[in-house]
Amino acid sequence: MTTCMRSQRGVAMAIVLWFLAAMSLLVSGIVAEARSDVKLAQMHSFRAKAEAAGDGAINLTMAALTGDQRAQQEQIEGEHILRARHIVGGQQVEVVVFPVKGLIDLNYASREMLQALFEVNAGIDAADAEQLAGKLMQTRRNGLQSLEDFLRTEGASRAILDAIKDSVRVGSTRRGGLDLKASPDSVLRVVEQQNPGRVAAALEAGQGAGGRQKNGKNAIARGEFRVDARVTVGDKVWLRRRWVSTERIGDSALPWKISRSEASRVAIEG
Repeated sequence: MTTCMRSQRGVAMAIVLWFLAAMSLLVSGIVAEARSDVKLAQMHSFRAKAEAAGDGAINLTMAALTGDQRAQQEQIEGEHILRARHIVGGQQVEVVVFPVKGLIDLNYASREMLQALFEVNAGIDAADAEQLAGKLMQTRRNGLQSLEDFLRTEGASRAILDAIKDSVRVGSTRRGGLDLKASPDSVLRVVEQQNPGRVAAALEAGQGAGGRQKNGKNAIARGEFRVDARVTVGDKVWLRRRWVSTERIGDSALPWKISRSEASRVAIEG
């Protein structure tokens, strides 16, 4: 065999090996993409199931709250915060109803309250929290329309918004002060940081988280609410959050109206 022939066979073998390697990479890419597509489709399916079950459970809870129907309800964290449990489409759903008057209003909260909010809930140091509070007060001059508008504030981030979003709301008008008897613990901790002794004084006056009379649904049947539904689908717990009003119903055929719905998101990984 001549040197030329050996050289040609070597080149041919190299081409074949290169072709096999390229095909292997191509097949691996196709398989990986297919797996990714399957996972994405499964995630969309889980999200759709969570939203459907969550919305159904929220409607059942609001029907029980505003009408004569009964739901398994218990009080948590205070007189004005209720939890209900339902099974919808084979999914177990826990619904928690929060009156918005117990949440901190980003449009009207004082600078001191905002600073305490960023310190306690987002873990920001005092100096940076004070600066961010001041920047937010500048941003809100024309009014925040949604929680997402907080991100327009200099120094704000998605991580900070995620840390505070369970304690806040965005109101269109000022409606009295913060009602501690309707506040979750995350808000009470902020209030105590901003004004030490205020929560204790409210407790002694019968207006705080402890020592409250359990008035059931009559205490919260009217007003505006944030309603959270937690649904376990697959190996994850999904959160479906809707903002509901039983006031100014307008053309709604129901005794409540959904003012805003947030996309379902994973609350807890399994």
